Amino acid sequence: MLATIAGYITSDEQWFNVTSRTSGFVPGATYFRRYGVGDYSWYVQDSWKVLPRLTATLGLRHTLPGVVNERDSLVLAPQLINNDPKQTLLSNATLNFIGSSSGRPWYHRDWRDFAPNLGLAWDLFGNGRTALRAGYSISYVNDELLYASQSILNINAGLSASSADYDLTARISTGLPKIVTPEFQVPRTFADNYDLDPTNAEGLINPNLRTPYVQQ
Repeated sequence: MLATIAGYITSDEQWFNVTSRTSGFVPGATYFRRYGVGDYSWYVQDSWKVLPRLTATLGLRHTLPGVVNERDSLVLAPQLINNDPKQTLLSNATLNFIGSSSGRPWYHRDWRDFAPNLGLAWDLFGNGRTALRAGYSISYVNDELLYASQSILNINAGLSASSADYDLTARISTGLPKIVTPEFQVPRTFADNYDLDPTNAEGLINPNLRTPYVQQ
């Protein structure tokens, strides 16, 4: 109540962000990222008259899913230990920049997404009016690839930080308290983040991420 009536500034807080991998924390910089991912697919199909009343259609799609990326590699991810994601997350791993511009892709591209499509049509009475059809296909799907990937890696702290003071008795007339820019440190370890916040968590994408698919 005293602070409200007298106009005291009792606390201050400011968030800091980076603008590049070498900028450190920049006062006034907003949190801005340039995410991207591109998927490619090729499809071939043909039909054969197997019998006078039986037609078969065979198709094959090769899906080449993209690798999610942040253009400037302004994302942190643990460096793999012995190429083992579980061991990495259960250790005091080192966090470092990840992305194509840093030479560390978020995960390996999945080249094995071959999706066959088979269809059969049987002319039941040979008059072209009634057909019995059967089919089978595999379809690879994009299950929120960009959103899910960046959500996991954004768990890793280190590229945004706050500086705050409490129990102040400052007045605007005598000058605002000086906010100290936090120390920027990358690479950093899980322990470094834990020291700043014991509730901190770490996120890692399986480097051998596979594309989900549906059989029908």
